[in-house]
Amino acid sequence: MATVSRTSWRIWRIDAAGAAICVVMALLVCALGIAPTLSRHSEFAVKRTQLAAQRKQADGLEGALMAIRTQLAEAQEAIAASPLHLQSARQINQRIAQLLVLAVKGKLKVNDIRVGRTTATGRHQMVPIGLDGSGAYRDCVQFLQTLNKTLPDTGVCGFDLSGNPANPSAGATFRFDLVWYTTPKLTSAKKP
Repeated sequence: MATVSRTSWRIWRIDAAGAAICVVMALLVCALGIAPTLSRHSEFAVKRTQLAAQRKQADGLEGALMAIRTQLAEAQEAIAASPLHLQSARQINQRIAQLLVLAVKGKLKVNDIRVGRTTATGRHQMVPIGLDGSGAYRDCVQFLQTLNKTLPDTGVCGFDLSGNPANPSAGATFRFDLVWYTTPKLTSAKKP
């Protein structure tokens, strides 16, 4: 019996050692294989959720971009169709020459031209121009009508006509306060 119990003790020891090795191997497999896989799986699920949110945001931004592009195209078409195209304020000499040509064609005598300080807004700049001179009342009115048709980017913000009732043939003196609307001043982008 002693031999049987020794043999069964050896078998039991071998079985216990094998079982211990299996348990250790199972723990190693779990620690080295399954736990990182589960961790990666949860990270993957988080990243998949983030990707879905980013795709949804990208789709929304793409829709907004398409709407803005449509608005831009419509605005560009409206600008192209508009008869009014603003010029640069740097072309002030050409504008003064155009005003003088209109005045001479309108039988007005210009005595003084004043150019004021340019005022900038977000959409345009305003250049004040003053004209002083003399001419017949009818010619002054005709000049303002011609100005409106010929140079639609120039507005009249004020005028003063005066004459001598005792001598109507002498004509009237005028003072026209005009505003020339020009393109906005471009600002250069600030560098970091």
